[in-house]
Order: sequence, then structure tokens, then C-alpha cells
Amino acid sequence: MLKAKNLSYQYPKGQVISYPNFEMTKGQNTLILGTSGSGKTTLLHMVAGFLKPNGGELFLDQHNLAQLNNAERDEIRKKKIGIVFQKHHFIKSISIKDNIKLAASLAGKTITDQLVLEMLNGLNISNRANAKPAELSQGELQRASIVRALVHKPNLVLADEPTSALDDHSCEAVIKLLLVEGQKHGATLLVVTHDQRLKPFFTNSIQL
Repeated sequence: MLKAKNLSYQYPKGQVISYPNFEMTKGQNTLILGTSGSGKTTLLHMVAGFLKPNGGELFLDQHNLAQLNNAERDEIRKKKIGIVFQKHHFIKSISIKDNIKLAASLAGKTITDQLVLEMLNGLNISNRANAKPAELSQGELQRASIVRALVHKPNLVLADEPTSALDDHSCEAVIKLLLVEGQKHGATLLVVTHDQRLKPFFTNSIQL
């Protein structure tokens, strides 16, 4: 599913980060650990297609993202990738349900209210479907962001520091939720974080 070989990225100020070679197959949930400044979020953004590698190869399925232009990477992201951001980035003026439907629409999928409600119900927040983001707790927003990432049936879900601000109990609950929901919807999970507490939940981990 995902393979990196001799991958590197150069920041505008000249710093170059080189990454270890790694490979993950479909269903092989993977944890990438790194301290601040190690380039873990940059790696996630390259996999998502927001950034283009400066060197090496980065294959998502059969596509070498390092050789594609912006429009081609955008198209792959829409079809194949769901993202759980560190900050939730919901549009404040519309409901949670409409935020989720908009995300699916941007991915080229038309979904029904019923499907959104079913997915929200699976995470026990269907009663918040018509609420605005500001009316939800942080835990509810986290669950809604998982639904948003999965609603268009992506092959790969990327999560950026999903537990960094959580206590131990909430940390365990969120990562289990991501793993279970990803498996339920047929998506493979890639998490980048500095949070060492997540290591026991993954059989495949990479240290930057």
C-alpha cells in the first residue's frame, strides 16, 4: 500500500530531512514516532499529497507521489485518503452533519443523511449531528473527525498527533476507536506522533 525509499524533503530555509526506508501493506496499521522537528508531520503531508518530496520515491499503491504534479496528488488524496488532523478544522457556520457531507462531496462522493447518522451513531454522537462544531466537546469533535475521515471509504487514514493532548484513559480510548473504526470500514491506519504511549497498540512502528 505505502512504500518509501531514499525519501527526503528540503524545507524552504534549506534544512533537509532524510527518512528511513519503510513499507506497509494493506491492513498493516503503522505508527511513526518522532520528536519535535524530526519531520513526522512533513512525512504525513507528503503521504497526503500536500507536499512533494525533493528526493527518493514514495509509492501509494502504484502511484509514485514524488513524480506527480499537484493536481494529480490532490486527486489521489480525494479518492484514497482520509485525514484526522491534529486540529479538527470544522467549518464553524454549518452543522457537523453538513461538515461531514461536504468532506465526502470534496472527495467526489455523494452520501445520504442516513449514512452520516449511522456512522455518528456508531460512535454514540448521532444526537450531535445538527449541532455546530462550537457546541461539541473536544471528545465529540474527535469522534466526528473520525467519521469525516472514513465517510468516503478511503484505503488509508492518516492521523496527526491524535492523542497528544489527552490523559491516559482518553488516549487509549481514542487510539482504540481509530483502530476499530478503520478496520470496520476497510481502511489502513497510519499515525504520526511523539506519544510513546501508543506503541503497545501497533505491531508495526517506525522511529524517526
